[in-house]
Amino acid sequence: MAGGTRLYTLSPRALNLTPLFYVAWMMYVAWMMYFFLVDRIVELQPGKRISAVKQLAPDESYLRDHFPGFPVMPGVLVLEAMYQTSAWLLISEDEFRSDFARLRETRNVKFGSFVKPGDALKISAEVTKREAARTTFRTVGKVGDTSVASARLILEQDAELTQAIDDLGDAKPRPEELREIFNHIYKPFPLTHRKTMEVERDVSVQGTNLQ
Repeated sequence: MAGGTRLYTLSPRALNLTPLFYVAWMMYVAWMMYFFLVDRIVELQPGKRISAVKQLAPDESYLRDHFPGFPVMPGVLVLEAMYQTSAWLLISEDEFRSDFARLRETRNVKFGSFVKPGDALKISAEVTKREAARTTFRTVGKVGDTSVASARLILEQDAELTQAIDDLGDAKPRPEELREIFNHIYKPFPLTHRKTMEVERDVSVQGTNLQ
């Protein structure tokens, strides 16, 4: 992805960024480069809900230190994967023209079990509220039938920050580049599997108190 690569290799000083542009630059480095934590989107109902999978590979760099002898995915990265899943729903809603949604607030964060190398972290995010530029999601992460994490996330499509990102010009990913990434990871399950997921989702929501 040429746009993302150019953004990563240029320093803020080289780009002569103002503080606001620096924030935009750093956010895109995080979003498009190091912390891309969604391997596959398996379900998408525009404006309503999205489900995704993160397969934890044994060679993930952070597993060497977290923890020696007991490698597990850090809770903050589980939360990041839940955020990225939610963000993809917003980004895909208007044909990838609004290409950024920041995590404004987390509420009722609960951690359960661990995500270990070889595990498939299944994430579901459901829209529960929309208010101006903010969207609230009920998110759940599971490995098999075991709950790993749950949270209520509030994402915001901030006009000022979005404009700062837009002003980066060629250094930011273009809509077609985001669409290409999305098309690569959007691999919905067959209908029969989706019906099974809906049953699992209903049970999960009933057993998870996020209010």
